[in-house]
Amino acid sequence: MIFETYFSKELEQLEEEKYKNSIIIMIDILRASTTICSMLFNGAKEVLPCPNPDDAWQRYRERDGINCVLAGEARLKLPKGFGLGNSPTENTSDKVKDKTIILSTSNGTKIFTKAVPANYRIIGSFVNADAVIDFILRNKQGTNSIIILCAGEYGEPCEEDLLCAGYFIDHLMQDKQDVLKAHSKEAELLYLDHKDDIPSALNQCKHSQDLYDLGFRKDVEFAGKLNICSVIPLISRQNIITSAK
Repeated sequence: MIFETYFSKELEQLEEEKYKNSIIIMIDILRASTTICSMLFNGAKEVLPCPNPDDAWQRYRERDGINCVLAGEARLKLPKGFGLGNSPTENTSDKVKDKTIILSTSNGTKIFTKAVPANYRIIGSFVNADAVIDFILRNKQGTNSIIILCAGEYGEPCEEDLLCAGYFIDHLMQDKQDVLKAHSKEAELLYLDHKDDIPSALNQCKHSQDLYDLGFRKDVEFAGKLNICSVIPLISRQNIITSAK
């Protein structure tokens, strides 16, 4: 198996053909991928990722707002008129159960519409890591590569996404002939350095400090917990996110 890891600023250089016969794991630990896992775990019907608040409002109006919730953030602030933020601790079942969540965030939702030709596009995080790994191991037939797309922060690399990428790589490698390309070796080494205390490693990341300053400490703590949301968020070719059955 070939493992490749990229940050969002590198994606414009990749042709869509590259994604054929691959499985894609999309990561934005702080916080979009963690938040989506929380939403689906708490009963959301589906999540529609949007690149910006204006696009989210358009999708909301197209559906006449029926059974829909606008959620997300722009530069860590709640957009005007949105009902929910981008907080995994905020998505309780009474707010999201059976709802269509229209989500716009500064980083993660911009990558969730990439790599359409892939065999599967999966949103991964620490909170659902082993469920994703099990799904990939069961469905990897016909797959030549596993490509991990990290949102980063405004296109720039960030340690929390690379750390999670390393977790997936370390647990999915099964053959000595596996090949690590792009940032994959860097990701694996980062994970191996911190595998015994992921919450502490996450705590040291720059973006975690930014969230602490804004009062989102519980979100960072939630994002560092392993396997507390056993969902597998799959992105359809229409860019609709639902949990695999």
